[in-house]
Amino acid sequence: MSARFEEVLVFAVMSILVALFAWIYLRDRQTRIGLWMMGWIAIFIHFAVPVADDFLPWLKPFTGWIRVATLIVAGTCFLLSVSEVFARKQRRIAFAFAITGASLLYLTGMAVHTRHLWFYAALLLVSNVYAAIQALHFYGWKSAYLYSLWLLLPYGGRFWRGVVSFPRPPLWPLITWVPI
Repeated sequence: MSARFEEVLVFAVMSILVALFAWIYLRDRQTRIGLWMMGWIAIFIHFAVPVADDFLPWLKPFTGWIRVATLIVAGTCFLLSVSEVFARKQRRIAFAFAITGASLLYLTGMAVHTRHLWFYAALLLVSNVYAAIQALHFYGWKSAYLYSLWLLLPYGGRFWRGVVSFPRPPLWPLITWVPI
């Protein structure tokens, strides 16, 4: 099977899947189903971009960025659709800025080859501090969940030490497969 045929086939299957989720949303308009629908639309765009970039040559330089960015947006939508912590609209909007916005800026920094390590460290710090504050507000100080998060602190310290000495953006080896 050729790569082009596979792209078109996956696009067709995703079109059917998104149409099914649109039908479900139209029958029962709830916030969580709307977020789920937005996530599937982002996945649809993720698979539509490779098909479209052959017909739109100006899109080719941005294809890698769009494909990864749509996965970030889809993950955000899926998470927010099931999260109890971010059930209120204000918290969802704050999550979009602090976590998703930071992720998209991180991706953009990698795409434009930003070598300022503190740019990446600041984005990670903003998103981690926001997540910790939200966990404290929702679970409180007496939650076993919160104390299990403290077990991750040694790994965070090791990661921050690596940020200072690492010549490339943090997590770069984990995502070198991304064609940016």
